[in-house]
Amino acid sequence: MKRQRIDLIIFGASGYTGRFVVSEMLRICQKYPNIKWAIAGRSKEKLEATLQYAKNNGENISGIEIITADAENDESLKAMCSQCKIVMNCSGPFLKYGDALVKAAIDCKTHYIDVCSEGMFLDQVLAKYDAMAQEANVFVINACGMGCLPADLGVVFMQQQFQGTLNSVEAYLTTKLKMVNSWPKNIMRDSTWEATIQETAKKPIWKREDNFSYTIDNKYRLKPRRCIHKKFDRWCVPFPGTEETVVKRTQSYFQTQRPVQFKRYHSLPSLLASLATIIGGYLLLILLKVFSLSDLFIKYPRLFSLGFVTYGDPDEKVMETLVFDYQMVGLGWKGEVQGPPRDEIIARIYPVGKKNAPYEGTAVAVIYSALTLLTERDKMPAKCGVMTPGAAFKSTTLIEKLTNDNLKFEIIRK
Repeated sequence: MKRQRIDLIIFGASGYTGRFVVSEMLRICQKYPNIKWAIAGRSKEKLEATLQYAKNNGENISGIEIITADAENDESLKAMCSQCKIVMNCSGPFLKYGDALVKAAIDCKTHYIDVCSEGMFLDQVLAKYDAMAQEANVFVINACGMGCLPADLGVVFMQQQFQGTLNSVEAYLTTKLKMVNSWPKNIMRDSTWEATIQETAKKPIWKREDNFSYTIDNKYRLKPRRCIHKKFDRWCVPFPGTEETVVKRTQSYFQTQRPVQFKRYHSLPSLLASLATIIGGYLLLILLKVFSLSDLFIKYPRLFSLGFVTYGDPDEKVMETLVFDYQMVGLGWKGEVQGPPRDEIIARIYPVGKKNAPYEGTAVAVIYSALTLLTERDKMPAKCGVMTPGAAFKSTTLIEKLTNDNLKFEIIRK
């Protein structure tokens, strides 16, 4: 008799991100007692230790299966994927290790979901696997972590709340870190650093044409702001990251509505910090693009990051002081689309009650994304394929689930 598939397997569960996902899964799944899930990775011993470490309030972990699988062993990935309905990938860098798992999931007709915010990997997955995923009738949903999901679902949320036609959204991300021992050190893992350096070194400087449609009337086109400008009493600089691409793909997916234009900025406390960010960004580009120093950056992360990167886990005392907050300003028309956009809406997306906002927030976001796929398939697009969170979950209750937990979506001006 063929074994019934497990609902969900968390791959890379013993990694830094994976440990947060397992811990939050234990907490959240108390509300979903019928969901059967397992954890997977290379080392059974590390996975067992992860389960023991992740227990929040003495939850029963005896029924959680442990599966060994290696990102560099295709057969082990297929064996794992054949056992579940959804595989959740928490193991990066994705550009280095993620491709084989996407292929294995599609081959096994298993839905795939991840926390990736590496733009080149998302491009690669869309180009290589969209047609294959459609044929296999499975979803491949990238970018379900804090790197992209708040911006993508934030725009969808604003469209739903605006009661009109939304033309554009400008997002301002604020991250505040309290100084511990005078200089914040060890706040980024070397694997995250490696992914960032690879992405910066490999992607073209000049903007390339996207392989999806996004037609906007030039008359109402959202123009970039000055290199440094002030908003919400803080100094802001452009930050053209993966969020812009993800939002653009979501908006291009729904052909029956006017796509929302999106720009992302980073909000800083002072003019000096803004200038330092701009100068540092250009210096990084020069060192990676002109002098091709990416190998040295990856080999000596602490030196080139001024101590921000660690070979082990980030300093939890520092991470507990990190505050994450998105304020998103939208403009559009509540009546007839005529003349320049004149009506405003402002939303705020932020995690609450978290000791480590980026990683615990990512865990909450990706878990509810997976649970929504399991429980609300009828509210998702009929046609599967490679998708963004906004395209996949627009008509579901995912935003409501997140808001009722610890990732809040709220309108502060309408």
